[in-house]
Amino acid sequence: MSSTILFDFDGVLVDSIEVFSEAVNVAGRKLKQPVAFVPDDLRNIKRMSIPEIVEAANVDPNLSKEFIVEIERALYDRYEQIQLFPEMAKVVQQLREVSKLGIVSATSVAVLQRVLEHQGIKQHFDEIVGGDVPGTKAQKIQRIMLKNRSDQSQSCMIGDTVSDMEQGKAAGVVTIAVSWGWHAIEWIRTVQPDYEAHQPQDLIDITRQYLLPNHLNPDSLKPMVN
Repeated sequence: MSSTILFDFDGVLVDSIEVFSEAVNVAGRKLKQPVAFVPDDLRNIKRMSIPEIVEAANVDPNLSKEFIVEIERALYDRYEQIQLFPEMAKVVQQLREVSKLGIVSATSVAVLQRVLEHQGIKQHFDEIVGGDVPGTKAQKIQRIMLKNRSDQSQSCMIGDTVSDMEQGKAAGVVTIAVSWGWHAIEWIRTVQPDYEAHQPQDLIDITRQYLLPNHLNPDSLKPMVN
């Protein structure tokens, strides 16, 4: 069986919290809602669901669908402002050599693809699954596992929020929490992720030591040289 490494997008691959906050405010103004959103508002949303974002932004729940559409439109227009975290491109390239890669995110597929293309790493991902694809994140992970015929014990969900870890666990894969994203690592620890990464290189180290199937050569994952 194969290995599949899945990433959340915002806060894991890309540093997008400022751009996302701006997009929320743009969407609120378009809908004439009293929105005054800052990055800390996102950091304090525990499960990053649409209802929680709508509530945190003080938007009329009856406008939630239109609100999310406007957020995605604003993100799409600002794709050039969404940057990869330092060293993340190298990490993705190295992991691609030994495993199938995918993204499972609440962000729309259109935004994901546009940013990944702009950053020059789209070709490394076998699966790009956004929030506009039906199902919970756990269900999407499970579908990818079945499609790839991947061993859940040698596959993982890499995320930066409590909900990422909960959904990864629900799907039966290994969970890796990163400390450079939207949620504080102390908060994520409350749901007991399997591993923690405190810099992108740690993703290489964890994969090499714990996740690679026996038929893969861990020496193919070399420490990154700047």
